[in-house]
This record gives sequence, C-alpha cells and structure tokens, in this order.
Amino acid sequence: MYKIVFSDIDGTLLKSDGTVDDKLKTKIQALVNSGIPFVLASARSGVGVFPILKMLDIKAPIIAFSGALIYDKDKNVIKSLEMPKEDAVKIHNYILSQNPDISVCTYALNLWLCDKKDSWVINEEKAVGLESVKDSILNYPEISGVHKLLCMGTKEEIDYIYDCLIKEYGEFDICRSKETYLEVNIKGSSKFFGMKFICDSMGIDLNDTVAFGDSDVDLEMVNNAGMGYIMENAPDNLKAGAKHIARSNDESGIYHILKELDL
Repeated sequence: MYKIVFSDIDGTLLKSDGTVDDKLKTKIQALVNSGIPFVLASARSGVGVFPILKMLDIKAPIIAFSGALIYDKDKNVIKSLEMPKEDAVKIHNYILSQNPDISVCTYALNLWLCDKKDSWVINEEKAVGLESVKDSILNYPEISGVHKLLCMGTKEEIDYIYDCLIKEYGEFDICRSKETYLEVNIKGSSKFFGMKFICDSMGIDLNDTVAFGDSDVDLEMVNNAGMGYIMENAPDNLKAGAKHIARSNDESGIYHILKELDL
C-alpha cells in the first residue's frame, strides 16, 4: 500500500492553462483525507507553491526550490539548504560573463530578485502569480544565504550555460527544470533529497511512495520512488529512460494513475 504521493507542479499537476482538473482535485482531497499526504515538489519558492495548496484545498508538506527549502503541512520551514551569498554572487557574475543576455534571478526564502524585467521574468511572474524585485542580493546585508539561482534563456543559451557551469561549479546542483530554465542550488538540495527527508521524518519507506514529474529536475525523485511516473508531455529523452509513463498533464495523467493504483 502506498503511503505518500509526491508531485511536481508545472507541466505535471497543472494543465497548460494553469488549472487543476476538477476530478483530480477531488481525488487529491480524498487521498489527503484518507491519511495519504500529497506533497507538492517544485522549483518554485514556498510562496509560489502556497496558492496551489489553496487551489487544491489541502494541507500537506511542501518541497520548494527543488529541495532547498522544505515546509511541514502547517507551512513551517523544517529544512533549509542555502548556498553562501558570496558563492551565489560569484556564480551569478560568471553566468553573465559568459552571456549577458541570460536572465538571472536570485531567490532567498520569500525574496525574488532579478537583474532586469525582461520578457523571461515577466512571463515567470505571470506563471507563478508573484512579482520580482529589480535589485542585487548585495543590497541585503541581513541575508547570508541564497536558496536558488534561476537562469532563463533560449534552449541553445541554456545548453551552453549548463556546460559552462558544470565545468566551473560542478560542486553545486545544476539542473534544468525545462529546456529554457536552469536551476542552481547548493549540493544535496534535490527533489529526491526532499522526498527522502520527508519520508524519513514520517517513518515511510521509499518503496511506499508514488512520484510524478516532467523534467530533468524531477528525474531522481521519480526514479527512486516506489512507483515513479514521467508525464507523456515530458521531453522524449526523459520518457525514453522512464520506468513508467503517465498520461499528459492536460489529460489529467495523475488522476488516472491514482485511480489505477486504487488510491
């Protein structure tokens, strides 16, 4: 019997229009009411995930910033993994030295900073329903650590920056959340780390987990779950290596799997 479910948000739980299928919402509520947590695991910040919990009308733990920040079901931070601010600034400056057109954002808890309000940032603001601040982390002396750097650009630009960062800063977690997004976190702050941390804290074996995702940043979590599913709308290279494929996010793939698993 599966005891907990982990799900990415964008491209997995949410449909392309940003909504949740009504029958999936009802299924998730029934799941939580039966004592099986439905954990949202996202590259978003905590405040970017909270509205999704409200949309689902549930209480559950949250994995934010791809594992760098973990909340309990009452929205209390129970784990925080931060890269030193000095390292974040070095990586930020290095990225721009390689390509000044890359859009770079810096996240520290609820603070979201950007270098410029370009189309990438504006589209991300619309997607998560939050507004960034055009500023530098150096102007916040009270902040000593950064939870995430986000690079946004064309697929070709992100491919190049990915290769550069792997060579120069391979000691950090560097992973794509989609073809045009690249996430940089301190080592060990993966969604799989978040899944394991929550399971350990609740006394749940990884074999008793179900997980869903659609991007590189989800792969380790999905592959280490008792039952892990890559969505049909994921890139072909991810589906090729997946143990299980769920229907697309627009076909309510999670709903059909939960029903199939009798959850």
